[in-house]
Amino acid sequence: MLRVQRHKTAIRRVEISRPIRLALEHQLLSDATTFFDYGCGHGDDITRLKQQGIDADGPRGSPKSGHTWSAQNRPMRSSRQGR
Repeated sequence: MLRVQRHKTAIRRVEISRPIRLALEHQLLSDATTFFDYGCGHGDDITRLKQQGIDADGPRGSPKSGHTWSAQNRPMRSSRQGR
């Protein structure tokens, strides 16, 4: 049986991914929202979103990207709270 080494399947990006770019273009992401990138790979989109002031994170801790999400210490919040 072929075993896929999942840590070797993520690609490096030189620019933000198309889905994230479209979300930004349609103003679905802003500094008033949070974004959790479940399939963050190397964290390139997370890094770029953080550089734009957006609270972004992913499931893995990565010293290079700075995302260190933990379900125990991260409350969910939404831009819709208080509406």
